[in-house]
Parts: sequence; C-alpha cells; structure tokens
Amino acid sequence: MKELIIKNFTHWIWETTNLPRAIIIFWPTASGKTALSLDIAWKMVSRIISADSRQIYQGLDIGTGKILPHEMQWVIHEMIDIISIDETFSAGDFACRALEVIREENQIGKIPVIIGWTGLYIDMLLYGASTHSWKADPDYRDTLQSILDQEGSEALYEKLVQIDPASAATLDHRNTRYVMSALEYHHATGMSKSLSYQEERVPRLDAFFITPYEDSQDNRKSLYDRINIRVDEMFKMGLLEEYDRMVAVFWESAPGLNTIGYKECGMFRRWEISSYRELVDLVAQKNRNYAKRQITWNKRYDKFDPVVISSSQILTWTPTE
Repeated sequence: MKELIIKNFTHWIWETTNLPRAIIIFWPTASGKTALSLDIAWKMVSRIISADSRQIYQGLDIGTGKILPHEMQWVIHEMIDIISIDETFSAGDFACRALEVIREENQIGKIPVIIGWTGLYIDMLLYGASTHSWKADPDYRDTLQSILDQEGSEALYEKLVQIDPASAATLDHRNTRYVMSALEYHHATGMSKSLSYQEERVPRLDAFFITPYEDSQDNRKSLYDRINIRVDEMFKMGLLEEYDRMVAVFWESAPGLNTIGYKECGMFRRWEISSYRELVDLVAQKNRNYAKRQITWNKRYDKFDPVVISSSQILTWTPTE
C-alpha cells in the first residue's frame, strides 16, 4: 500500500494540467509537517510556502514554532517574516502572493510545497473568494456588537455554536471578527459560512494533499503529548521574554500579538494568571484546542483524497517516472 501511494504521488508530479500546481502538507500543529516538507522540497529542489498566519510576523519566532534559518537546509522559504506585528494581512493577501510563487515555480518546471495550517489561507488559495453575494445588515451587526460589549466573546461564540456549529468548530471564541462575520453571513444567507465554502466552489489549483498524521485515538493522545512538550520547550527558549521584547516596542493590542502563547503571556503580565505553571499549562491547553479545531477543519479536504506519507518514505524516493 505504501509503495502504491508513493507511485501515485510520483505519477501526479509528471502529469500535465493548465492549473497552477502545488503540494500541500497539512494536518495539525506538532504533527511533523516541517520535517516532511523539507524532505520533499529538498528532493524536488523547490521552494516551501508557509501558510501560517502567525509566522508571517517578524519577531514572533518562539511562540509560532517558526523554523530557524539553520534548519532550512538551504531550501527557500516564502511567506515567513514578511510584515511587522502591528500590520494586518488577509487570507486574500496570502493567496495572491502564494499564487505568484506557485506560478514562478511552475514556469521553470518545479512544484512548490505548501506547509502550515491556517485553514482560511488554504481555502482562499484553493477557491478564491466566495461567490455567494450577501449584504451585511447594519442593525444586526449593532446587535452582535452589543452582545460582545455587554456579555463578552464567549456569549457571541455560543450564539454561533447554536446556529452554525460547523463554522464554530473552526474558530476560537476570541477571534471575534471571524465569529461576527460567520454570524452575519448566516443571518444574511441562512447558510453556514464554513459549509458554503466547501460546496459552491471549484478548485483553481491542482493540489496534491499529503499528511504525516493519521487521526486515531492513540495518535491523538501522542499528538497532545507532543504539544505539551513543545510548549514546555517554548518557555524554556524564552517565549515570555520574547513577548516582553515585542510589547516594549509595539502596543499590546498589535494584531500579531493576538496569537496563542502571546495572548496568555499578556494575561500573565497583567496578573490575570496567578502562576508561571498556570501560564504554561494554559498555553498548552490552547494549543491542544487549536489542534482539535484544525483536525475538524481538515476533514473538508477529504474530497482531495489526501495520503499519509512519512519522511522515511521520502528519504528513499526519487521524483522520476
């Protein structure tokens, strides 16, 4: 079976199509994507495109698990450290830049490797903007804002859970902009924003989906254990100190600091978390929750028939027919 998967992957590489082509390595944080992407990109002499909405920020290195220069193995990495933490960058911005790189690589006979997991980035790259036309209702937006101001983000998120659980499963309750957008979309169209993205659109990219991770109860436990270890290592490497350096230069409300790990460091510095151990445990919990949401989101790509490939298989693989 493993041999057949590799054979099919090799066959896909040599197929011809008019669409831009890329390899997408996905699944949750701490699942082994980075090592696998390096192995494939090295064998194919191609670039890696990071599809991580946090690694785009300069200076947020430890908390985002950003690959270090000496770990890149001379493989060119795109979309890392491209903006300051006080700037914004949309999924549309990512898709435009990523498509440019993909086309550049394709024009010289190469297929880039896309890694990371910000689902909205991958969705926008695959499909572009939604074709459903809808108009926001200002009165409804005011109602949602009142709920947020008076009851907080959790109340707003709970409202989304009740009317659109599919979209809620892909979002953190503190991402209030996205939660409100999903609520407004449902109010205007009567449809789930998350599910509508899957049903209505035709991919504009010829993508081969690969994962180093196969979800199961045992694998899920191992994944969570690796996340716990990774978070411990982040704090030993100086995550809290990295946060302090950022807020010494930028406002605490800078968009880049609205990131798991950095948000909790801010809470700790404001005495909203009572102990250092509680801080570490909370960041680990938030990362486990994020991985769970990623797994839920990733199921929408089952229609692309993703395959499980390990680094050990790639080490003995040659990308020739």
